Amino acid sequence: MDINTRARYNYSGWCSPKGTGTIPIEHRKPGAAVFIHSTTENAITHVGFLDEPVDPAKPGGDWYVIEAKGVLYGVVRTKMNGRGWNRWGLMTKYYDYGDDARTYEPELGSRMLEKSSVGPDVKELQETLISLGYSCGKWGADGDFGGDTETAVKAFQHDEGLIMDGKYGPKTHEALTLRVMASETREPESDLVTPPVAPPLPSGKRVVVTGNSVNLRVGPGTEYDKAGVVYKGDALEYANANEWLPVKRGGALLWISGAYAKLEGMPT
Repeated sequence: MDINTRARYNYSGWCSPKGTGTIPIEHRKPGAAVFIHSTTENAITHVGFLDEPVDPAKPGGDWYVIEAKGVLYGVVRTKMNGRGWNRWGLMTKYYDYGDDARTYEPELGSRMLEKSSVGPDVKELQETLISLGYSCGKWGADGDFGGDTETAVKAFQHDEGLIMDGKYGPKTHEALTLRVMASETREPESDLVTPPVAPPLPSGKRVVVTGNSVNLRVGPGTEYDKAGVVYKGDALEYANANEWLPVKRGGALLWISGAYAKLEGMPT
């Protein structure tokens, strides 16, 4: 019998759920299996089992894996990220992980988040961005890092002077944490600058957004609070021609920078 048969059958016949790539964070628990699929052999050739996170405070990071590495090494404990584990599975056919088995949910900032990432930390990111005025699209905080969330992250990075790569890494996490802290300690609304009253609204006019992702504000200037995000090509009811353009959205008077929007029919 081929020496690789057992590991191969472990994956194909014993595991459910299972998948390719790095084991998702929601399935990382002691006893979960990881496998190596060899392109040379065109088969699964090795199996290991998760033990515990390398850093208990960061379960979304690296894990220790118990594996029988071979005659020259014996049974060893190695770090998951240091090996070529490219398949994973829970061996539920023969092993009861139990309802009370230790599970680890990633905290926001414990891992890189980017398009296609899913999890409770993605949902927390979305909720935080939305609370700061960045739209995550029609699905809102659904825990799925899609294109709208990527656009929101880029808009935040732009406002913070960061590289606009749409990925939520350490620098973006630090900036977001500081922004949240600042918003929680800001002065009471009674002490804030009062936005100006809008002039009479001409009829039949619209403001067309020319920037890719632009903040709406409650007053004409960056010192005013954000009230949402609009995107290139959006058109809003026109309120007045000025450096900051007053617009109406949902019945509310808001303002958008004339650097990123124009009166419909006017040159950019």
